[in-house]
Amino acid sequence: MEESKVMDRIGEVIERYGRDLLEDPDRLQQLLETHGAEGREWFFTFVMALRTALEMGYEMPVDSSEGVYVAEALEDRFGMERDKALWGASALAVLSRRFYGTSSEAMRSDRRGGSHGRGMIGRLTPSQVLWAAMGVLWLFAALSFGVYRMMSERGPDGGEFRITLLAPLSGPGGPEGQVMLRAAQMAVEQINSQGGVRGYRVRLLGFDSHDPGSPPWEELGDRMKERTRPHVVLSAVGDKGALGLVGWSERARTPIIAVDAKDPLVPAVSPYKPNPFMFAMLASPAMEGRISAYFVRQGLNRTGAFVVFDGSSRRSVEAERHFEASFGAIGGEVRGRFDVSTGGGGSLVPLQLLPGGSDPVVAFVFGEDLMRLFPHLRSSGFAGPLVALGNPEGLGRDMKLMSNSWWIADASPGDVYVQPFVEGYADRYKDRLPRYMVLPAMLAYDGVRWAGDALSRASSFSPEGIRYALSDTRSLSLVHATLSIDPSTHAPHNKAMALIYVGPRGAAFQRRIWMGPR
Repeated sequence: MEESKVMDRIGEVIERYGRDLLEDPDRLQQLLETHGAEGREWFFTFVMALRTALEMGYEMPVDSSEGVYVAEALEDRFGMERDKALWGASALAVLSRRFYGTSSEAMRSDRRGGSHGRGMIGRLTPSQVLWAAMGVLWLFAALSFGVYRMMSERGPDGGEFRITLLAPLSGPGGPEGQVMLRAAQMAVEQINSQGGVRGYRVRLLGFDSHDPGSPPWEELGDRMKERTRPHVVLSAVGDKGALGLVGWSERARTPIIAVDAKDPLVPAVSPYKPNPFMFAMLASPAMEGRISAYFVRQGLNRTGAFVVFDGSSRRSVEAERHFEASFGAIGGEVRGRFDVSTGGGGSLVPLQLLPGGSDPVVAFVFGEDLMRLFPHLRSSGFAGPLVALGNPEGLGRDMKLMSNSWWIADASPGDVYVQPFVEGYADRYKDRLPRYMVLPAMLAYDGVRWAGDALSRASSFSPEGIRYALSDTRSLSLVHATLSIDPSTHAPHNKAMALIYVGPRGAAFQRRIWMGPR
């Protein structure tokens, strides 16, 4: 679709639903996506320009001089190529003027009670105004654009794309890391057998995160970059390691896909302020809270719930907060809550607080807190359903204690859609994956597929171009889910989750569940 037609389409949507859309980028993006995928790339560019302008404190209408700064911010923050950034800023200036008038017209309207004509520019078509505005921005940016084009036309450094898996390859976590490395290599071999990425070979390198000296993560990152010179890093070092690499990724200008991190501060400092080079592949705590609310209300058909959470855990607090907001919005009521970090007795919920009737207990606690909670609830006489996050098969405890519990996880080894990957691994390495190794292996495999997809779509071979492509991931079919990334958080947007039920005979995968748009 031509750029001018895209702008006309955006204008039609704003005219139909009201100019307030120019102050609500989330709703505007949802409405534009319903108009088909033909102009999706340009819709995304426009919405990102609008979001950036609002974050910078600009009010509608945005004028051409402000548009220059918006375009620069799109390049600096998201690695957007110069011509797209200029188009997005120009289109925003044109459409905001169309629906709000110029700044001077708005002032005259306030003084005189209305607008008194739009002059010569008002008689131009939207396409003519767009090109005029773009001309002004190009005048400011011509020299740097030329330099950018020269840089973007270069091939990848070394004539190949390098993906580094940062994981424990020795020590206690070595066996799991080795399995992840083999699964990632299988994905690389498949990509190369199909012609590589843009005609270039993809190469996988492993870097051992296990170091008895426990150096700072930034020092480890420097050693990794010096030895492997990665275009993209897959980190499988948990929340602690990923958090330690956030600052390094920006300083070293190296995109990182955290395949096993759950802390909300890994991909973003806060909503609409993502860490530029960090991306999460697992569902965010906010999504976990929302989908848990959806399941309790729609799947279990319950209108009440009791929530247990850990106030000292960012993941737990974020999930609990979004659960309560979403549950109330769809007709549910949180009838009680307990914070295990302030309860004195650990995860032992006081008996008088336990719900009666059929209300479920929704547990946003993890590890040992969760393992203490289950037997405590059952021994206290609570026989209702339990809802928890994660995969029960990896906990290594007696499944009888978890009977009548529902689990929401990013993936399950029992998922029928995962079996082709398991069989492919067994055929390639003549070694069947242990059930508890399926998830880490699958996430490493999917991480490579995501990195390869982003490299194939990147506007340039630079780190900025690659990170922009990662943030623009839409409907990418992977083994464990179909992945779409929210560019405002660098985390998945409404990803499908695995639903697992634990009954008298143990854990069994039920189905994949997901929600509609937020």
